[in-house]
Amino acid sequence: MNKKSYYQEQAIGGVTDIINQDRVQEMNSRMLENFKHQDSLLQKQDLNFSEALKEVNKVRDFVNNPQNILGSNLTKHGEVAESLEVNITNAQNVLEGKIKVATFEGVGRTAPEDYLINGIDIQSKFYNGINQTLNNGILDHMKRYANFGRDGSFYHIPKDQYITIEKVLNGESIEGLSQSTINAIKSNISKIELQSGQNFTDVIKPAISNYDEVQLGVVHNTIDGHQEVIEIKHKDMKNTINDDSKINRESIEVEHQPSFDEALKVIGIAAALGGVANVVLNIYQKKKEGKSIATFSADDWKSVGVDFSKGAIKGGVIYGITNNTNIGAPIASAMVSASFGIAKLAESYKKGEISQNEYIDQGQLLCLDSGAVGLGATAGQVLIPIPIIGALVGTYATKIFMDISAKHLSEKSNEIKQVLDKEYSDTMARFDVHYQKLIHEILEEYENVGGIMKIAFDFDMNNSVLNLNASIELAELHGVDEKRILRTDSDFESFFLG
Repeated sequence: MNKKSYYQEQAIGGVTDIINQDRVQEMNSRMLENFKHQDSLLQKQDLNFSEALKEVNKVRDFVNNPQNILGSNLTKHGEVAESLEVNITNAQNVLEGKIKVATFEGVGRTAPEDYLINGIDIQSKFYNGINQTLNNGILDHMKRYANFGRDGSFYHIPKDQYITIEKVLNGESIEGLSQSTINAIKSNISKIELQSGQNFTDVIKPAISNYDEVQLGVVHNTIDGHQEVIEIKHKDMKNTINDDSKINRESIEVEHQPSFDEALKVIGIAAALGGVANVVLNIYQKKKEGKSIATFSADDWKSVGVDFSKGAIKGGVIYGITNNTNIGAPIASAMVSASFGIAKLAESYKKGEISQNEYIDQGQLLCLDSGAVGLGATAGQVLIPIPIIGALVGTYATKIFMDISAKHLSEKSNEIKQVLDKEYSDTMARFDVHYQKLIHEILEEYENVGGIMKIAFDFDMNNSVLNLNASIELAELHGVDEKRILRTDSDFESFFLG
């Protein structure tokens, strides 16, 4: 890997890491919400299942006390059928998180209706034999209660008997039924429709139980069967919750994979950083050709991408080296970027992947941005002649480079310091006394403020260097909500004092 591509990868890598972190953090946040939602749904489903079993147990308690059931042993199955209808219907509803719709409340034991479902009066008729149910059950009841079956109320009959009636009305052949029985069924249905003035299906509806399922001798098996169905459905519903949550997590993961849009975002930021990168890379190219930054002329600065039209500039304007783009990066950001790059560079140096000279050259280049910022922060309104701009920027970059290197290289940093001290001495020897004095004055100011570390996080100093527009541009670049960007003094006062 050549030095130019290495530097480019450092810059783009930093931007990419930030975007990756944002993407991963958002993904983790949504994953956590997914798990919380899944857990909430599972808990709710378990509660629904518990309520459903309570309804099933109401039927068990009822049939376990047959002495409290009206009628003889041959007729008690009528009330058993009613209990099954109400409680199992409610169990099925609450399992799905719905309200209970069936009730005995407000219904007398000898009232025209046996129970209510969805507020509708229902009479249950469970007789042994279809015609017994239709004739002795429904028709007799309709004679005694003139409005029943005509006002929206209806009858429940055994499910198996209802299915047989449907087959008879459809003209299907039914094994075990004589023609006379079939004719009697048709006749009774006609009478019911005539008396009610409605279709058979509006007056008579199937119950959830067959006739033989409600008998005292087998009803416990019937209840077990209903509970087993509820348990299976409960398990299926929990599996659905888990499956849906898993699908959602997979979707979240897919949404947060590196994408084309994200790549465009990286490219956009990289393009915004391009002015800085090109300046630094062009400086590196000149250095590779044997040209020291300390000896750059006005033409040299132009050739690397920095145009100083006057013979001297104010210290604050030196920040223009890093302001060729629309970024306006703050000092702290420049310092963090330099630290990040040198940490990786130092690791390569310790592994022997790059030489000492390569480490020094590339390290200084990584700190040029921070060096320019530091110079702008400490030079104040001093007029800096073009000939010494390179020396000052290079010196500041070197100081920053050494500060960071000392944290990563320990004993090897002394060897590098000796090399850089000689380089500084050679650079200073090229200037006359006047320039040397000016350089020393500016560097003394740097030492007085405590170096780049203090500058980076000294807010009073930053206020004198960083302008409001730069902060706004940085916020816009990183997609900060327009309403949250502080643009005026009054915005700041409202935010901090409001």
